[in-house]
Amino acid sequence: MVFDLVENGESQVLLNRIMLIEEDPAAIEEIKKLLTDKGFQVSVARDGGQAQGTIRMHPPDLILMQVILPGESGFEICEKVKEHYPRIPILIYSEISLESAINLGERVGADGYLVKPAPPEKLFDTMQKVADAVWQQAQDEDHHDVPEEGFIKFRCRCGQRFKEKYENRGKYTTCSGCQNSIRIPNRSFHQFIKEDSTTADDSALTELHPLKFVTVKCPNCQTFYKLGNVQGNWRRCPRCGHHHSGSLSIVGAPMSRAALESSLRVLRILNGKSKGKKLMLPEREIVLGRDESCDIRHRSKSVSDRHCTLAPTEFGIRVRDLGSERGTFIDGERVAEEGLMRAGSVLRIGDLQFRLVGEDLSVAEELQRVQKWSEKEQKARERGIRMIEAGKETAAEAAQVIQQYWNIMRMRASEDDVSGTVEHSES
Repeated sequence: MVFDLVENGESQVLLNRIMLIEEDPAAIEEIKKLLTDKGFQVSVARDGGQAQGTIRMHPPDLILMQVILPGESGFEICEKVKEHYPRIPILIYSEISLESAINLGERVGADGYLVKPAPPEKLFDTMQKVADAVWQQAQDEDHHDVPEEGFIKFRCRCGQRFKEKYENRGKYTTCSGCQNSIRIPNRSFHQFIKEDSTTADDSALTELHPLKFVTVKCPNCQTFYKLGNVQGNWRRCPRCGHHHSGSLSIVGAPMSRAALESSLRVLRILNGKSKGKKLMLPEREIVLGRDESCDIRHRSKSVSDRHCTLAPTEFGIRVRDLGSERGTFIDGERVAEEGLMRAGSVLRIGDLQFRLVGEDLSVAEELQRVQKWSEKEQKARERGIRMIEAGKETAAEAAQVIQQYWNIMRMRASEDDVSGTVEHSES
């Protein structure tokens, strides 16, 4: 570890090599330039695999990490890195300012959390604070003869719960449920630095692309690919060129499920032979009816030749009736010309019924669901006993947090859209 002597005579960790874990090309270019102009050497990893490989070859002085990533989220990557390299400082730099995200970041072992965008000096200052705190913690651990009082709570893969003394972290024990040897999480009690950004602006964060996180399995070559990586026809496998003529096989990973719900483009069929199946709409307006020219055809006599159009938006599906005989209904109300189908709404087209996958909550309602530290853990802290929760389904919890963010951003954008429409009509 290298140190620098500052003006007040105190030493601080000298940062040189920074690893940036980010997937968005624009964000990579912006942050990398900011860091290199400051004199840092910057390596970039776009996923957990690249990050682990680079760390093994060239351990960085600090990791600057995004959490909204295709595949594994930053929370999962952080947890894995900290398991093997607990003394590498990790600063999460994300647009998500929810307490649920900050709490999860601390729980998976991150050393700091900064909400983006932040002024450059705020970013550099937070990076330094995080690095200094991790070094000080390492010194305390190396020279602390009395074990710190506390417990690590975790689960085996079979579901069996464990509570081990903090001093046993990193050791192995035998699960009484499945009899397998399992490693006690090597977690540390650490100072967690949480910084708010003075320039964070939600209005610039309303462009959402959750569908890019949906993973599809090709029925021909069994390749897994993300819809966000496909240019043009997302039914065509980018590896073998096979065209999926039937239902898409969506991989049921937590992030895929969260992205599907947040995309507001998936209709669940509520009746008929295809009851329970999901229909994902393309990024354009489509026509539903009996005619061969329709994008979605159904032979029911209750459906007109060209019955209605469906167009996905960030706020729901725009439904336009094309003068059908039996009508088009959203939540029981007939669509005269055009209507908006929101998350959870039921669409009736003749005898067919569909529900738009997702939840239609207000910002306040969604914020109320944000996860908090447990009362049991808080009581333990009040007794002077520190407790670490580990071994939870981090992937599922991360997907839930990111979906909360997507939902809140969409609702805020929707409220702004409605407010703007009202102001325009009044003028």
